[in-house]
Amino acid sequence: MKKHLFIVLLVGLVSAQGPYIVETITEEEGLRDGPQSMNPIIYYPADADYLKASVILIPGFMSWISSIEEWGPYLASWGYVAMFVNCNWIWGSTDDRANALLDGLITIQEENERMASPLFNNLDLNNIAVGGWSRGGGGALKAALLDSDIKTVLALSAWLEDITPEELMVNAPVLFISGELDDNAVNDIHTNVFYDYLPEGTDKLLFEVAEGTHSTVTNPYNSYQTVGVAALHWLAEYLYYLPFCQFMAEIPTTASKYITNIDCEILGDINNDENLNSLDVILLLGIIANSLEYESHANIDFDGRLNIFDLYHLIDQVY
Repeated sequence: MKKHLFIVLLVGLVSAQGPYIVETITEEEGLRDGPQSMNPIIYYPADADYLKASVILIPGFMSWISSIEEWGPYLASWGYVAMFVNCNWIWGSTDDRANALLDGLITIQEENERMASPLFNNLDLNNIAVGGWSRGGGGALKAALLDSDIKTVLALSAWLEDITPEELMVNAPVLFISGELDDNAVNDIHTNVFYDYLPEGTDKLLFEVAEGTHSTVTNPYNSYQTVGVAALHWLAEYLYYLPFCQFMAEIPTTASKYITNIDCEILGDINNDENLNSLDVILLLGIIANSLEYESHANIDFDGRLNIFDLYHLIDQVY
């Protein structure tokens, strides 16, 4: 499964729409409507035959789900279950949005147990992300503080009021995406500050989109789809544990700011010199020929076995 998904997501580097058929689940079809949230809807990859990771998303202040809903079919087409919730009144605070996201976690769990659901026993409940736009992004950060089982956070032009470093001790990896010209959640007051406040031990990345506004992050296709691709790379790494770190290390051409504390291994860099060259080919050949122990980044085709096909892929990259 992982090798197939790795190849599928690699295609996402150059293709807008993913290969999976996208379908939805609504309240009318039996989806739970929790007490701390409203208007739930799920987008899912109908023809993906593996346990699926989930992403629960919430919009911002005075906004409806429709404001960020393009993320649903996009993520589902690339193999994720994308669920949207809203807080019970659209003027709700970041705390209200955090509670709505946590309520959404319960909905995902119950959907996995609902026998009439097309996702019955087909969700990976150990790998769930939360995310949101504006105050929804702030709510996602707070949700990760409240539930340590949340695997990662997508903070899209996040807004938080009067937060201190001591109050933002998030351990889950966080991807921040913001717009350079955001005059609502101004970056020097919000996103940039939150990035700095997160502990150094927390994996974090900040992608500021050149000439982007507060709403640039509401659609994955914006900024030549670099907004969506950044999220795909991040989720592949932290929800499916696929080796996408090296792609996250590449600075998008649309970035006005791009910083991270993540140190990436390069697939095929056998001697760890941060370059792919003939020495890596020779070392990999020796490892295969002598059945020696190896590090994970030697398994270039990600099939769990080290063999001649890995050598073939490395030679193709080096020469």
